[in-house]
Amino acid sequence: MRLCLKWITGWTPWYSLLQIALSKIICFSGFTDTFNNPMKSETIKKIDFSIIGGPHFSKDTKLGLGIVASGLYRLDRAGMSLSPSNISLYGDITTTGFYLLGIDGNTIFPRDLYRLDVNMYFFSFLSQYWGIGYGNGKRNDGYTEYKRKEIQIKLDFYREIALNTFIGVTGMYRHVNGKDFKDIRFLEGERNKISSLGGGFILTYDSRDFIPNPYKGTYAKIEQTFFPKFLGNCYSFQRTDLQIRHYDELWKGAVLAYDLNGTFKPGNTPWSMVAHLGKKLYPVMV
Repeated sequence: MRLCLKWITGWTPWYSLLQIALSKIICFSGFTDTFNNPMKSETIKKIDFSIIGGPHFSKDTKLGLGIVASGLYRLDRAGMSLSPSNISLYGDITTTGFYLLGIDGNTIFPRDLYRLDVNMYFFSFLSQYWGIGYGNGKRNDGYTEYKRKEIQIKLDFYREIALNTFIGVTGMYRHVNGKDFKDIRFLEGERNKISSLGGGFILTYDSRDFIPNPYKGTYAKIEQTFFPKFLGNCYSFQRTDLQIRHYDELWKGAVLAYDLNGTFKPGNTPWSMVAHLGKKLYPVMV
């Protein structure tokens, strides 16, 4: 186990954690050396575990502390050409009352025939809400403050159908509790507490060389999730997610990455599930 500390500035807690997660690869040097050189396979531990933490400061959340405990492991110890599985437990707390706890992981089964992705988190944050649509969002001062408490559990299970190509099923549960609205009229009659449960299908292509920190390869995913009323949802709607990422290693230590993301939600989408536009945790809802 290795312990790394990193000072982070200029990020909200979401992004500070992302920055920490991206930087954790410096702690995995022993594992990645073995990954790049299968002849060292006898030195691999059952799990390579690292802890990374550091303070951060931003205008929105003030001073905070984030920490990530990450592990790399293999279910197929003979398949050294495969990217290892990974699991991360992360948390963040700030002086403004924001706190976040979560688990994120990707399990690769023997021969990479199956994959399981897990994402679970809980956070509480003093946020701002402008309403839905461009007309509401374009007004800089046209918002209400509130406290957002959110829980999400998401599971994705895939099976390989061709080289680097997977098809699978997804399930998502999200509960949002909007508390202490200064002006509840911004919800336009919707409930402040909303639970959403849905399931659907995923098609992915993944040729990345090392999933936690790729140097080359392509990742593409299209995901279709349905939230029908018969699952107990207050509203019936759909969610379509599109992600395309490509990585090119320019020279040793330099990677050029491209990222295209889109989220589309037709139907009677509740305020807690609409797509976000913006760089903050409390973006404009569209």
